[in-house]
Amino acid sequence: MSEEDEWTPPEHLPWMDEALCAQTDPDMFFPEKGGSARSAKRVCASCDVREQCLDYALATGQTEGVWGGLTPRQRRATGQFIAQPNPRVDYAEVALWVERGFDDQEVAAKVGCAPETVMRWRHRHGIEPNSHGGRSSGRSWAA
Repeated sequence: MSEEDEWTPPEHLPWMDEALCAQTDPDMFFPEKGGSARSAKRVCASCDVREQCLDYALATGQTEGVWGGLTPRQRRATGQFIAQPNPRVDYAEVALWVERGFDDQEVAAKVGCAPETVMRWRHRHGIEPNSHGGRSSGRSWAA
C-alpha cells in the first residue's frame, strides 16, 4: 500500500481486541489488485470475532480489504452490502450501541437517526430487537 493509499483504521470497537488480524501484517488483509486474499482468509477462518467483523464491514460499507473472511466482491454478493451508506448515519456507532444491547429508540437517540433506521439495520443483520427496553445481550441470528 502506498502512503497516499494508506488505509485509516475504523474507530476502535470492543470486539477488535480479540481479532486475530490485529496480531498480523495489515497489508495481508488489503492485497494489491489481482493479489491473493488466501492468507487473510485463513486467519479469519480461525478468528473468534469473525461474525462481528463481517457485520461491521457490511454495516459500514467497507469497499476494500478482507473483513470477516470475505473479499469486497463476496460481501457484495451477500445482498447485505451497503455500497453507499447514508452519510448522515454513523453505522459504526449504530453497530456499537446495538452490540451493547441498547434498544432501537435508545440507539436512534444516541446516533441522531430515526428508530426505523436502526430497525432496518437490525433486520439486515438478522439481529432481533431488544423489545423489553434497556440493555440485553440478546443477539439472535435469523435462519
